[in-house]
Amino acid sequence: MILCAVALAACGQRGSGPVPSFTLQLANGEQVSLQTLAGKTVVLSFWATWCAPCREELPALQSLYTARYADRADVRFFLISEDQGPGAAGKAAAWLDRHGITLLSALDPGGALGRKLKTSAVLPARVVIGPKGAVLLTTWGYSDENSGFPALRSAIAESTGIE
Repeated sequence: MILCAVALAACGQRGSGPVPSFTLQLANGEQVSLQTLAGKTVVLSFWATWCAPCREELPALQSLYTARYADRADVRFFLISEDQGPGAAGKAAAWLDRHGITLLSALDPGGALGRKLKTSAVLPARVVIGPKGAVLLTTWGYSDENSGFPALRSAIAESTGIE
């Protein structure tokens, strides 16, 4: 069961060891894996179209990426949709397009990646993976510039030296 977080502030946990191997089939047709992302700091943002806090957070996440990381080859952001069932990929892509969200996106079939990274119980959730393939930070619940994103920025800064 996936719950949608309605808390006003995100909660989080620093580090939790190596990331299990994964491969993402992105909506644009590109395929990326933990191995192809080696050496980069990766932010995975788990969301769903039916999750109101997720829908509220994504424009702010897009703004954060655009303002601070879009020109950095060593930082990658991916949106991981937890929508399921027939038409899930199209539904997620249509929502992102309607709202001007251009971050790379993928579907998490059956919630497998969310379960591997222990994010599947609460949405939205974000996982920051360091260049050596270890989880640096996991946060759950709604985040914005005042709650959650400062921890996200801090984890990325520690990993890359980007302030």
